[in-house]
Amino acid sequence: MAEHKSGVRKGILKDSGDKSSVSKAPALHVDPLGGSPVTESVSKIARVDSGTGSSAALPLVPPLPAAGPTGFDGLSQAGLTAKGAGMEVDGSTDGSKEQAEEEEEEEAEETEPTLKDLMREMRLGNRKLSSELKKGLKHFQSELTSLSTKVGNLEQEMLTKDNLTPVIAPLLAPLEARLCALENSGPGTASPELKMLRKQVSRLDPANKSLRFRGFASESVQVRVETIEKIIRDLGGGICSCEHIYKGPVGSRILTDMCVVELTSNSIRERILKDAQGKPFQDPARAELAIDRAKTAFQLQRNNHLRKVSDALKKEPTCKDKPVVIVWQQEDRKDKDRTVTVGNDVAFRQSVEDMHGQFVSPFSCSV
Repeated sequence: MAEHKSGVRKGILKDSGDKSSVSKAPALHVDPLGGSPVTESVSKIARVDSGTGSSAALPLVPPLPAAGPTGFDGLSQAGLTAKGAGMEVDGSTDGSKEQAEEEEEEEAEETEPTLKDLMREMRLGNRKLSSELKKGLKHFQSELTSLSTKVGNLEQEMLTKDNLTPVIAPLLAPLEARLCALENSGPGTASPELKMLRKQVSRLDPANKSLRFRGFASESVQVRVETIEKIIRDLGGGICSCEHIYKGPVGSRILTDMCVVELTSNSIRERILKDAQGKPFQDPARAELAIDRAKTAFQLQRNNHLRKVSDALKKEPTCKDKPVVIVWQQEDRKDKDRTVTVGNDVAFRQSVEDMHGQFVSPFSCSV
């Protein structure tokens, strides 16, 4: 704006191509920008040199031309127009500021949330929350399905109380058969080393030089000892020890009719046994006495096992209505095996060198 005013002032003092001379004289100056006339302290008289060198005095206030942008009046009019336009711009600028402030206030009033806006936002929030919940629920359902599948597989693979028997029974059947065979056969029965060891131990058993007296009717131990000593002296031997046989639980044992007498050697025993054959022997109560060889520990164990097998078979449901009998000696004297029969069938067999024995199929039981 300042540059425009300066240009206007310079255009006033300028003439179109000619030099102007200004004389100092009081003159009325009109501001081309539309200001009030100003009287200068030093008057200026403009003179225009013509081509002949004469000069003419310019009027104080030149007449305004009808039109033309290059004249003084034209410049003043342009300045006035520009100033008026500027004022209009300034006025319009102030009005636009007030209008903008009013619009901002209206917008601020309009932006305050109403109940309708709140309800709309709540509905939108509910929709978003519902969609998120649906996604989470689908994910949870998929995880639950996967977990159910894993639990089902685990139940199929894991052994429980209900499926333990059908799963384990086929695996235990062969083991049970082998265990029964081992129990029936006895530990190391077929081992030749064990058989030799048993023979060596059996030779050291005192029963190898002992006699057994059976059939005593007297309950007095002293009477039995006196009777045995008299018989042995009559047969030409001597007694080392005498052992009375009892039966029953501890604390309530009952004296049996048997007594084991140990002699000095096996040869003396065999000689006395040979001399006693065919001779009758009696105790003081007139009860007949029987004399034979005493049983070794190995023989007693074999006999006890046969009795246990017989008792076990009698308790089996398939053998309750049938007689269970121990066959100590076979009809064929060459057959040294001993058996336990159920009716007419052989259920258990024990060989000569076997301490226990074996069940004969289809019979089987725990002893």
